[in-house]
Amino acid sequence: MARVFSPRIGRMRHSSINLTPHQGASSRRIRARRSFFVPTPALTTRRGGALGDLDAAAEMLAENLAIRRELGDKLGIGSALYGQGLVALKREDTDAACALLTQSLTIFRELENRRGIAHALNALAYLAVALARPERAARLFGAAEAVREAIGSPLPPNERPDYEQNLAIARAALGEETFAAERAQGRALPREKALNYALECL
Repeated sequence: MARVFSPRIGRMRHSSINLTPHQGASSRRIRARRSFFVPTPALTTRRGGALGDLDAAAEMLAENLAIRRELGDKLGIGSALYGQGLVALKREDTDAACALLTQSLTIFRELENRRGIAHALNALAYLAVALARPERAARLFGAAEAVREAIGSPLPPNERPDYEQNLAIARAALGEETFAAERAQGRALPREKALNYALECL
């Protein structure tokens, strides 16, 4: 069964991991918790959601990351790091968000998982908005759009409100003409250059 990157919180997707008998008790624990999840990016402001929900998400993601590392599941590791980066951004911890999201993007890049790359680029655009760097945000939005178009993977509807809100903040900061130019520049970047640019998040 093929595995896909999925950024939804509170919903579980089962992996195709086959566990060998020698894993013993550890394998039983992992089998019981082998579903894959990361949170959706409700990121713009801490006031947008309950901090208790963030604490629960952070705890689940930490457990999930530990399991994925034990299994050597690189896609799962990248996805859990992405989720942790979103939680850090929601908590307005931009240093942690940068570290986690760039780790995630690096893994997706190594795996050539373009859907994961597009999600990470969008999250790093949200981080740029939080850091009051609208030019960078516009370029990253453009780079993410180019990846999505190349693979025919539009932004999921449940992510669009946060996307539109962050997009609007960057557009308002720059003005329509400058925003469009920066966004187009991001779209035109060769993928490797776009990824190198995205990794310089602070």
